[in-house]
Amino acid sequence: MNSKMQAAVVERFGDHPVLQEWSIPEPGPGRILVRTEASGVCHIMANCITIRGSIVGTRQDMTEALAFAADGRVKADIERQPLSAINDVLTRLERGQVASRVVIDFEGM
Repeated sequence: MNSKMQAAVVERFGDHPVLQEWSIPEPGPGRILVRTEASGVCHIMANCITIRGSIVGTRQDMTEALAFAADGRVKADIERQPLSAINDVLTRLERGQVASRVVIDFEGM
């Protein structure tokens, strides 16, 4: 088996993916290694869309959930904070404590 793979890597938000060669990881206990013959960078990856879910559900469940999103029937998880809270928001962002998207509200300035 080949010990190298190709990976589309995005270093920073907003950057375009760069094709890199990586070592194929060894699967740990309770994990499997799945070989992918070919793949593309889809709309979800190119636009930094996060899909959250659980380990419960089937492929059909995921297909239906993505169809709901495509039809506009999924509400985005957006936290709104006033400009006065910007320092707290940035601290939480640095600590990885922002679970979704935070919008800074400039109203009332």
